[in-house]
Amino acid sequence: MLAQDPTWAPWPAPVVLDTVDSTMTRLREHAGEGAPQGAAVVADEQTAGRGRHGRTWQSPPGTGVWASVLLRPGATEPGTLGVLPLLIGAAIAGELSRWSGARLQVKWPNDIVWLREGEGASAVAKLAGVLAERLPDGAIVIGVGLNVLAAPPDTAAIALADIVDDAHRAGLSREDAAVEVLRAVAQAASAWLCGEHDLTDYRRRCITVGRRVSVTAVAGAQSWSGQAVGVDDTGLLLVEDAAGARIAVAAGDVTLAE
Repeated sequence: MLAQDPTWAPWPAPVVLDTVDSTMTRLREHAGEGAPQGAAVVADEQTAGRGRHGRTWQSPPGTGVWASVLLRPGATEPGTLGVLPLLIGAAIAGELSRWSGARLQVKWPNDIVWLREGEGASAVAKLAGVLAERLPDGAIVIGVGLNVLAAPPDTAAIALADIVDDAHRAGLSREDAAVEVLRAVAQAASAWLCGEHDLTDYRRRCITVGRRVSVTAVAGAQSWSGQAVGVDDTGLLLVEDAAGARIAVAAGDVTLAE
């Protein structure tokens, strides 16, 4: 049904694969062959799924939604690229919250999370992640990984099946979850492409703001702590250090303090 009835957006029906190295890599190939805006690849399994900074994203078969969507902004950039995965993450959190009954939030920059009972960083369980990569011709590939029926073992991740109530769990399917994800991507991306977006919903859902955090540079050479005080209109995380200086964080690993 997913391939034949793309009711989630006025875009082409997604390519649905059993196994792929990475939906991001496959869609980059399709983009090079002239794939149009909205072209999407969805896979049952990724053998080389990727997360932020080239990290491995575990994507075993039969467990989740692994998808990538192509955007072609054109010559005029509608907004800062750093905002896009934030908008999409908030949209997915909202769509899945309505659909599943679970209250989902976001952690800067690209994680969709659920809070376990308790306090501190150990209460944060990752459900999904979002990537945005620009291609040499200006096109953008959006990647989403969502744990639906199971999460990778020995991680702090969680799956939708672990957090929804019995009524929602009975009808939980990866196909339906994929439609919800693709619909959220389409809505957020379309608003961004038209320049009609804002970060109000993201800021409302973001659990990072208001907490003490540890920031580590991408290369791991520098680490410092501070208080996350906001997210600016370009998607940067604003952190106040011990001296009271406000620093805009564009990239790196941000860890919530216990």
